[in-house]
Amino acid sequence: MVIIQGKHHMDSWYRERLTNRELVLLSESGFTSDTLTYRVLQHFIQHSRSGPNTPYKILLMDNHGSHLTPQFVLLARANNIVPFTFPAHLTHCMQPLDVGVFQSYKHWHNKAIQCALESLDFEYTISSFLRDLPEIRHKTFKKTTIQHAFSTSGMWPINRRKVAEKMAKYMKEPASKASKEPTLPTLPITPRTTKEFRTKWSELQPKIVDQLSSPTQRKFDSVQRGLHRILDDSDMTQIEKDMIYSRLSEVVRKKPTSRRRVQKGGELTTEQAQEQIAAKEALERSKWAKRLERAKRIKANKERRERHQAGVHARRIERLRKAELRKALEDDIGLAHLTIPIPDPETQDIQEDTQETILEGFEAGDPKNWIQEEVPDVQEDQIDHSRDWLQDDFVPFEEEDSSSDESFESFGSIIV
Repeated sequence: MVIIQGKHHMDSWYRERLTNRELVLLSESGFTSDTLTYRVLQHFIQHSRSGPNTPYKILLMDNHGSHLTPQFVLLARANNIVPFTFPAHLTHCMQPLDVGVFQSYKHWHNKAIQCALESLDFEYTISSFLRDLPEIRHKTFKKTTIQHAFSTSGMWPINRRKVAEKMAKYMKEPASKASKEPTLPTLPITPRTTKEFRTKWSELQPKIVDQLSSPTQRKFDSVQRGLHRILDDSDMTQIEKDMIYSRLSEVVRKKPTSRRRVQKGGELTTEQAQEQIAAKEALERSKWAKRLERAKRIKANKERRERHQAGVHARRIERLRKAELRKALEDDIGLAHLTIPIPDPETQDIQEDTQETILEGFEAGDPKNWIQEEVPDVQEDQIDHSRDWLQDDFVPFEEEDSSSDESFESFGSIIV
């Protein structure tokens, strides 16, 4: 169960790695409330298999006001659950989660963030957290870790001495006793940046120079020049790294992310969220398919209109050709090209669509059916393996003699 601050369940939360058992609750303020706590108790009853006829269970909690409401206590008692609240401000000493579990949880959570940064995921959002949550939970809530937490906190086996030791450890010492202890001199602060180092070095360098001999002074100057060169290189490297990270963060920021909403408010399990996401995606695919069919119809209508216009143009030219042919003499060799009819693109396209034409050279059908029953006896060394034409995209044929083709240049002059 996860409580998240927000008003809407987002699509990107339920996309990766969740196990369909998570329950996500929304809180506008980011804090728990009486209603949310009551729902958490119901979730606990369901997954702990509690009920009126089951063995009694004890539920350890802090003394938040939502844990003490009559509705919460009555529901717990009705399912044989005994709510036990810790004293105020002592959960860090007595609560097993605070003592021995949350430290491991924070460790694996930081590991997940580091892994995301190494993958250039600079924005570790709620989606990133829910993506890594199953792995963090698997590595944190191990049986040995939980047992160690209960033992260290003194909850089970019950050990009051461990609780007292932790209380003494975190107890503040009286002011009178602290004032009697001698104060230690403050240690100089170690510089952590190049700027801090240059400042400290400028204060220390004049004091060192006055105490050095000439040979030692020359060595000192050489070391100082090398040190400043290294510091300059370090500054340049840091500037370049900052520029690279700023550019990468800008790229990641502009990366498109899903901002679709699954549900407004309320609670939502992972299984319910994924069902709603699948239904929305199916609806979107259906709409997309309709848009695709409409685009295909528009394209087909456009091509049909273009063919019609080309056909009108071709038929007009064909009428001109026939008129010129009637005027020409039969023995006029220069007008022989007028005997060639002009094809109608519109009619030609219709014939191609309604009748399957067989190309020259492919009368035998599919090459896969050309296998003969009697295979001639050919030696292996006589076979040419340089190319297998059955695997080519096309079969090259011998080009016809272009001298037999009729010329259309003279007719082109008539059209112009």
